[in-house]
Parts: sequence; structure tokens; C-alpha cells
Amino acid sequence: MKYSVMNMSTVLDEDCMAKADGRDEYKYLILRPNRKLYSKWDDPASLIF
Repeated sequence: MKYSVMNMSTVLDEDCMAKADGRDEYKYLILRPNRKLYSKWDDPASLIF
């Protein structure tokens, strides 16, 4: 669902960490300060590149 909050588009995502569906697709990638990409915030083993 999309909302407008103070003239900014805001989306609420029930599964923002993409843990519920278990698919192999990436919903997003995290670029950490070490300049490496990860697929999960809470798992250092999720290193992509």
C-alpha cells in the first residue's frame, strides 16, 4: 500500500527483509561500508560480491 506523508511517497512492506517467500530472487542489495554487497542485513554469509 502506498501513502503520502508530508508530500513524500511512503510504502509499507509487510516483508521488507524478504524472508517469508523463500525465493532465490533478491528484493534489494545492501552496500556496506566495506564496499561489498550483501543480500541480508543480519547475515554476514549473505555476501554477493
